[in-house]
Amino acid sequence: MTQTYKGIEIPENEDSRVAAVKSYGILETPPERQYDDITELAAEITGCPVSYISIFDETRSWLKSSYGLPPNRPPRPREQSMCAPTICQTEMIVVPDLGANPRYAGLPAVVNPPHARFYCGMPLINRDSYALGTLCVWNHAETDLTETQLNAMRRLGRLVMDLLEARRDVLMAEEAAAALEAKLDRGRTALERAEQVAYRLLPSAAAVRLLSNADIPPRVHDNVTAVCVSFADFSRTGDGLGLTDLAETLGEYAAVLDRVVADAGLERIGMIGESYVAIAGMPRARDDHAEVAAEAVARLSTEIAALSEVRAAKGLSVWTPRIGFGSGGVCSAVIGEAKASHVVFGDAIEAAAASLGDA
Repeated sequence: MTQTYKGIEIPENEDSRVAAVKSYGILETPPERQYDDITELAAEITGCPVSYISIFDETRSWLKSSYGLPPNRPPRPREQSMCAPTICQTEMIVVPDLGANPRYAGLPAVVNPPHARFYCGMPLINRDSYALGTLCVWNHAETDLTETQLNAMRRLGRLVMDLLEARRDVLMAEEAAAALEAKLDRGRTALERAEQVAYRLLPSAAAVRLLSNADIPPRVHDNVTAVCVSFADFSRTGDGLGLTDLAETLGEYAAVLDRVVADAGLERIGMIGESYVAIAGMPRARDDHAEVAAEAVARLSTEIAALSEVRAAKGLSVWTPRIGFGSGGVCSAVIGEAKASHVVFGDAIEAAAASLGDA
């Protein structure tokens, strides 16, 4: 069954056709010389005073270019356009006498001055066989176009379609480039996050080698001082908390430890068993590692005590730290392939763990 819109025929694939029109992004665009040259040529070749390129959306005929019409002519309602029947065809339409044809006789351009009489319209058919609009000419006097002129109109119509297709190709390329750039941005963000995780989990030198896909051989540090922080009766304290509360409490204390360790220039190793471990004198050796570690221990005691006071005032659980430190050698290594782990072990850590006492 033929579809209609306000009493006029419309293409059977109308919804898909309108979607195709919008994919070109041509509606409401400003005048362009290439299109204006074509409408002027169409008028000169056919000897008609009026020529235009019209694009049809759901309700109107919008002019991309016109020759012989007032500038800035507003879009015409679809049902009042001479070109409405043309987009239902696959070939050129020639109407010798508009007034004698019932499909056109009542149109404003025919009824009103200058009383259009002759019409020739070429549908603009895209690669997917959708009629986007027309290239047309009309005259208020009787006109008899030769086959050469008609063929010229067909060629000009194809040129219009070439311009439109080139436009859509550019739009699609821009969209593809934007999508690729967005994907690259997501990749860069993921890489940055991976780098941040690597630097958090590994010593800086090891993180750099891991990210560059280089081997990370075990490394011995002969003279360092390890600092261990544990919490008295950790297991019993944990039993009184839900798992989420336990993790949040541990995280709050660990944040204080991280801050003090970073400020003091120690290398954060992380949790070894139930102890938080940091080392002075690695990855870069330093002669004052014991003094630096001692200063860090003093500040850790102060900072943890301050945090405990705040938590106690809020009615939250308070953990009592045990802090120890010891000097000696350690070995650091990255082990595993599928899921690599950074491990540090040696005399300094054992000595620190053995010296744990109440702060």
